[in-house]
Amino acid sequence: MIKKIALMFIFSYFLSACSSISNLSGSNSGAVSSGSGDAISVDVTGNLKDLDNVFYFDFDQYDLTLKSRDALDAQASYLRNNSSKIRLEGHADERGSREYNLALGESRAKAVADYLVIKGISRSRIDLVSYGEERPVSLDSNESAYKLNRRVELK
Repeated sequence: MIKKIALMFIFSYFLSACSSISNLSGSNSGAVSSGSGDAISVDVTGNLKDLDNVFYFDFDQYDLTLKSRDALDAQASYLRNNSSKIRLEGHADERGSREYNLALGESRAKAVADYLVIKGISRSRIDLVSYGEERPVSLDSNESAYKLNRRVELK
């Protein structure tokens, strides 16, 4: 297990050398997403953390998947060691009314926030916003695009 973590850290280090990482003062909070939910985050001291910052949901659901809970456990562990505020952005695919998708995006963001609070992150550090269907990752109208758009982003 330790060898896997060490190899992932080394891989992340080399991967980050090939990519550009945004300034922490911007709205991107220093995360570069590969589109698959994997992200390389930079903390204030410049240490790399290989953490997921995008959490995906099933159609018309806001229950956390096992994969999302595992990724949030890692995020909570990291967040307990610093005092930065986070923003959870809820999203939905294009199916459903605008109002329904805004509510669904909010429910998804709340589900992530509630999980982080259970894991010891102060509610006062968490801001929630729902974009509903307004900020899709993919503009296609098929199931693979819908899967990408049903998400919460941690920033």
